[in-house]
Amino acid sequence: MKVTLPLFLLILISLPSLGQTDSTELRKPPVLSNLPIIYDRNEVAEQLAAMEKPPLQAMPVTVEMTEADSRFGNQPALRLSVPEVNLENMERSWSRFLRKEGDGKLQREGNSLFMEDIQIEQVSQDHFDAELKFDQDSLGVITDVIISADSVTFNPETDKGIYQAMEDLLIESGKEAYREKVSDDLARERNLLDDMEREMNKLVKDNEKSHKQISDNNIAINQANIEIDQNEIELKNSSQELVRNRSAVSSAADKDARKEAKKTQNRTEKTRKKLQKDREKLFQGIIDAKREIAESEQSIVKNLEDQKDLMIRMHRQTLVIEAMREKLESIN
Repeated sequence: MKVTLPLFLLILISLPSLGQTDSTELRKPPVLSNLPIIYDRNEVAEQLAAMEKPPLQAMPVTVEMTEADSRFGNQPALRLSVPEVNLENMERSWSRFLRKEGDGKLQREGNSLFMEDIQIEQVSQDHFDAELKFDQDSLGVITDVIISADSVTFNPETDKGIYQAMEDLLIESGKEAYREKVSDDLARERNLLDDMEREMNKLVKDNEKSHKQISDNNIAINQANIEIDQNEIELKNSSQELVRNRSAVSSAADKDARKEAKKTQNRTEKTRKKLQKDREKLFQGIIDAKREIAESEQSIVKNLEDQKDLMIRMHRQTLVIEAMREKLESIN
């Protein structure tokens, strides 16, 4: 069974102890990350090329002759079927249309609308009444339209011209409602792609920061090595000075001279201890910098993998948008 150690343990195991201050391995600065900032699209070119647009086909908007319950009982009606739309939007759209075209008061009862004295030149030069009954099914919205005048429903046989004109109007309005629905869906999908692009920009910026952290830590390691070299010189000098101080204490001619020599020795020892502590801090700084470099390197690896996944998702989303645009254009 493979066991994965935590990152900090791997670093500690790989680095020498602070007591090994002459270690060249510890002082050796790591190379800059050779990983890219932006994921190479060519790495997934075949995978992207194999993707296909989803089959988003527009469904037909239809009108057929039927019968429906109305204010005057079961009457001939034109049934408009618009796919994918919702009942609330259809009712609202027809309410606006009737208020614009009609002179009477719009009456609402449940999912039904009724208005008297409508004049739609596309249908008839005369005023007529219209009753619309809406129903939602699994495919979209069904609207039954009953048209009448003076409380008498038009006869499909004798009033074919009015029914044909009304059918043309319903087909036109149904397609417009369908186009609005698909257009809204298309806008939503484009917004999703915009969100993905912003996410990708953030990933790239985060990766740039990780590369900069590696660069900054390498600079810090190089500076620490320079200071360690200077520290070694000062430690060597203090060791020699301490030998002379101890000799001066041993060879002091009298008590006062010995006391003064001892003070000098104490100062040298104090300086030496400070140099040793500074040395330990410098080596600890290198350890910390290398740990941060390892963490940044891991962040870069994960970031590039996230970029790859997002790149695939963005391409797939682009195909969805293209298919939906073609679907919208096919509704005519």
